[in-house]
Amino acid sequence: MIEYSPYHIALLFGDFHDDALEHYLSREEYNQYYDSDFRNTDTALYWLERLVGSIETYNAEYRGYNLYKESLRQIITSNGVIPINACFPGIDDVDTVSIDIEKWYIECYYPFLFVLWDYLFDEEYQPADLSQYRQRIDYEFVHFPHKLELWKEAKYKDGV
Repeated sequence: MIEYSPYHIALLFGDFHDDALEHYLSREEYNQYYDSDFRNTDTALYWLERLVGSIETYNAEYRGYNLYKESLRQIITSNGVIPINACFPGIDDVDTVSIDIEKWYIECYYPFLFVLWDYLFDEEYQPADLSQYRQRIDYEFVHFPHKLELWKEAKYKDGV
C-alpha cells in the first residue's frame, strides 16, 4: 500500500495566498502575479520557481520527496485538486458559471498539474493504481511529511 495525503503537495503552496503574496512581493510583482496567466507554461514555471522553490531531490530515498510525488500522482490520477486556498491566475479566475466544470478541469487545471509535475519531479508521469493508495489523516504525517521521526500511529480516512 502507498500511504499519501493530498495535503502534502498543498504544503508547497504556502506562499500562494494573498497575505503571503502581499508580504513577500513588491507592489509591482504583486500586480504582475495577478495579471499573469498560469495556463501559460512559462508563466506558471516562473511563479513556481519564484514561490515554491524545490524539494530535496538529491537523495532518491528522501522520504518527503516520495510523499510529495505520490500526493501529486494521486491528485492527477483521480482528477482531484490541490486542497488549498490559493489563487492561480488564469486558472482560478475562469468564470466557472459559464464553463462546464469538467471542461475547466481538462483545459485549465489538469495541464497546470502536469507543469507542476514536470517542475518538481525529474521523471515521466505515470498514473497511479488508485487501489494501492491509502489516505493517511494523522496530523504528524499530514503536516510533516519530511520528518518521519514525528509520525505516530497511522490513522486512515474512513478508518480503513
